[in-house]
Amino acid sequence: MEKVDRSADIETLARMAARLAGRDPDEYLKMTLGEVTAFDDYIWRYPDFLNRAEAAYALLDAPVAPDLGSLSDCQGDGRDQGDDSGSAAGESDPASGERLAGSR
Repeated sequence: MEKVDRSADIETLARMAARLAGRDPDEYLKMTLGEVTAFDDYIWRYPDFLNRAEAAYALLDAPVAPDLGSLSDCQGDGRDQGDDSGSAAGESDPASGERLAGSR
């Protein structure tokens, strides 16, 4: 990937990190500690936001998705376990195999 594209992507991700942290990415911040200026730039360029952007970019640019664990480690089957009265025709209870109310 071209360096220009990567830089634009990092900026976009850093702006997103700033927004998610509740900051306006275009806010100008001058941080001083005594006589020393610690930071003097737009908030999206704050090191924490740039580091988060770099980490997100590296993850998104990786050739293979990271192992997120087995789906069997998740609790439940991911389906709504609510009221069966609104079931679509032809559905069956996964536990018993019986047709649900309202199915033909």
